[in-house]
Amino acid sequence: MMIGAAKIADWPEITQFLSDTHYFMPIDIETLGGQWLVAKSDKGDLLGTIWFFAQPPHLFVDFWSASGPCAAGELGVRLEQFMRKHRIRYVHGMIACENIPAMRLATQGLGMIASGPYNRVYKEVHNGV
Repeated sequence: MMIGAAKIADWPEITQFLSDTHYFMPIDIETLGGQWLVAKSDKGDLLGTIWFFAQPPHLFVDFWSASGPCAAGELGVRLEQFMRKHRIRYVHGMIACENIPAMRLATQGLGMIASGPYNRVYKEVHNGV
């Protein structure tokens, strides 16, 4: 498995991957900004994604989706390495309450703290600057 920064050419595949996993995605990822990490198989097949927006000392993470626990865990480890390198202390994100495997990975595997339930909200302000 290879983990690395996504390229613009990866966006259609990322969009399809997230759509196939029924991930809540109200926006076009080309307009999102931030950074993407992707996990790919040795053949180049997309195995997982994670998006983040960093404003040290905080980082907001979303679109963390994977085809299995190995890819999900590797993406989380790489994100934490990025945080250490850039002196980011706090990570914020949301996990759907019914997504028990993701909650278990986040809390037991990666040492995150969880509370909830919450709803993710989104709004696009037309003509916004």
